[in-house]
Amino acid sequence: MVFNVIFKDYVIANYDQSIVNPSFNPWGAEMIAAQIAMGFFLSVIFSWANTTGVVNGLKTAAIIGLLLNTAINLWLHNSTKMFNSFNIALIDILINAALFAIAGAVAVWAMSKVQD
Repeated sequence: MVFNVIFKDYVIANYDQSIVNPSFNPWGAEMIAAQIAMGFFLSVIFSWANTTGVVNGLKTAAIIGLLLNTAINLWLHNSTKMFNSFNIALIDILINAALFAIAGAVAVWAMSKVQD
């Protein structure tokens, strides 16, 4: 959601727009549900790993985001025309890893508040 709002012009300039749903809404129910699901995904991993501290959440989520998005973007770059170049796929990986890191820090912080 954040990616599509903050980086809208970047996305339009560097991603193949033929794959975009014409009725796409970055604030639509599906996007909100996807973000909530990703938050739960990170929270489950943090819970299993007993991750504590905002910095640890940030680091762990950055690594998860880097690995997950590397796998996804390499697959997408190979099998679709989503990215206008390989460099764009790499930049996308880094942006998403940073967004994961922020989400991880927030998730661990929220988990600590629930446990208090």
